[in-house]
This record gives sequence, structure tokens and C-alpha cells, in this order.
Amino acid sequence: AVGEWRIAKEFNIQFGEILVPVNRWIITSSTSTFMLDQSAYNLPTNTQLQANAGRDTGFMFRGYFFCDRLEYRSLFLQGFRQPGVKNSPRFTERLQWNFFDTEVYNMPSFTGVNYGNRKILALGAAYDTQGAYKLASADMFLDFPIDLGSFESTIAYQYINGGTLFTTLPEESTFSIEAGVFIKKAKISPIVRYEQKTFNQTINEGKNENRYVAGLNFYPYPKAENNFNIKLWYQRVTPKVGYATNEFTVQMQVMYF
Repeated sequence: AVGEWRIAKEFNIQFGEILVPVNRWIITSSTSTFMLDQSAYNLPTNTQLQANAGRDTGFMFRGYFFCDRLEYRSLFLQGFRQPGVKNSPRFTERLQWNFFDTEVYNMPSFTGVNYGNRKILALGAAYDTQGAYKLASADMFLDFPIDLGSFESTIAYQYINGGTLFTTLPEESTFSIEAGVFIKKAKISPIVRYEQKTFNQTINEGKNENRYVAGLNFYPYPKAENNFNIKLWYQRVTPKVGYATNEFTVQMQVMYF
């Protein structure tokens, strides 16, 4: 459960089990993602921080400035609690700037696809820390109307270091870039994605991996808020050490209002 006291556009207080905005993916609605699913790296610290699918308990202050183009989010969270120890809380900060249409008061999540009905270019950056652990990220989201329908793309980078608090979370970085075109007349969307995870220490280089994705979405009723779609998905995962794997997925999604 989560609630928000909207005191003013510039200052609002959200409380409860909050989606922690360490990247754009985690605050994008799973019912409207343009890809079949969110990034494989959207929850890189979920286990170590004892989070619930990206949520953590605490408070968030957020507000909007410059005609709602600048959004800030500042969070004070429970984070990882060591038994019998009063360790430090978790702090998360995020800034986002929207160049065209704004995305005000999205709760709890942003929309992932707008079918050419909105023009969005959003740049975001976040910093997440607790004790010696730290995560820094930057992302860009583009949803742009074109003659065919719309073009969508998300680019995201994360630097993660568990430090002495989380020795199971070695220093690493992730990168993801995805793109797709919504063809309005055909009601379909071809999509592609590339992702990589790179470990900075030589001892962990064997865990490096690359992911290649291609797929096709079908939206029979694109004006009905994405309440029904069918998606085909192919993914190839190529680790530096070990065998490459192939994954084929067919997904049908239904949402009732």
C-alpha cells in the first residue's frame, strides 16, 4: 500500500511501500511496457536490499518546477536491516527533465507506450545509497509521434557497487538500449533490444554477458489503454563463460477496468 499527500505541485509526500526510482524501468507500468518485459537489470539490488519487487518502505518527497518539466524525488527508506544492529537507512534521489509533454503525478508508474498520442523526451538520473553500497544511473525515454504511428526508445546505464555492506554485489555496470515502432494502421510494433552487464574486477569478468532481443507486438485495441495485446519475443543470452541460451516467448496480456 502507498499513499500521497499532495500539498502543492512543488512539494508532495508519498508514504508506504514505495517503488524506488533507481531507473526509468522500475517506475514504468508493467501493463504498458513496449517490450515484452522490463529490462533484465531493472532490479539489480532487490535481494541485497530486502526489497519487494523494487519497493521499499519509507517516505518520498517529490515536486515539479519550471512548468512541470523538472521532477525531483527524494526518498528516505528502510533498506537492508542487519539483525541486532542499528545500521544506516537507505537514501535515493532522482531528477527528471521532460522536454515536450510532461508526466505529472504518475502514481505509481509512468506509461510505457502512448500509441502516438503524446510527444515525450525525458532525461533522468538517480543515486541510491546505504552505508558503503551505492548505485548511480542515467536514462533517456523517447516516445515520438511519426507518420506511421510512433517511435519509442529507452536507453539506460547503471553503475553498482555493493562495497563492504554487500560483498555479493561486486562492482559492475549495466547498459540497455531498446527501440520499436508502433505502426498504427497495422496495429503492430516490431521491437529490438540490446543489453550488457560488465564486471569491473578481473576476478568477476567471467560473469560478463550480452543479451540480444527481437520481437513483434500486436495491439488489437490501441485506444483502449493497452488492455489487450499479444507479444512474440526472441532473446539470446551470451555469457563470457559457458553456453549461450535462446529463449522464445509468446505472451497474451489482458487488463480489465
